[in-house]
Amino acid sequence: MLISKRMYAVVAAATAGIVTATVAPAAHAGTMIQGFDQARDYSSSRDFIPNVRSFYIGGYACPGGTGIKFRVSLLKTSNKNILYASPTRPSDSQWAHWPVTTPYVNQAHYVRITYLKQDDGVGATFCSGVSADW
Repeated sequence: MLISKRMYAVVAAATAGIVTATVAPAAHAGTMIQGFDQARDYSSSRDFIPNVRSFYIGGYACPGGTGIKFRVSLLKTSNKNILYASPTRPSDSQWAHWPVTTPYVNQAHYVRITYLKQDDGVGATFCSGVSADW
């Protein structure tokens, strides 16, 4: 029977009278982060394929453009349906994250950030970014 080095260390410690326990960390499947320079109206991320139903999306936008606030949306790539639209956030260069759930596990999605003026019309920004963490 073959014993891995890790198992050998556990067996050796146990026989020496030392009790050890190991806990495996939760699996982290993936992260997508993408930044944009000088954008108008909205920007969209590259596609990503989450292998879980629930995960987080996020975004930020820099101040100084006509887009003084932003909204982040999760969309299904195949039909461009919006699965989630965040509340608006100020363009203050601070990341914001929201929990989302999709019924489309193992299918392509993307994140879109929309830059908004005070009156909720589309604006522009000098820099922004989006993320997904599953």
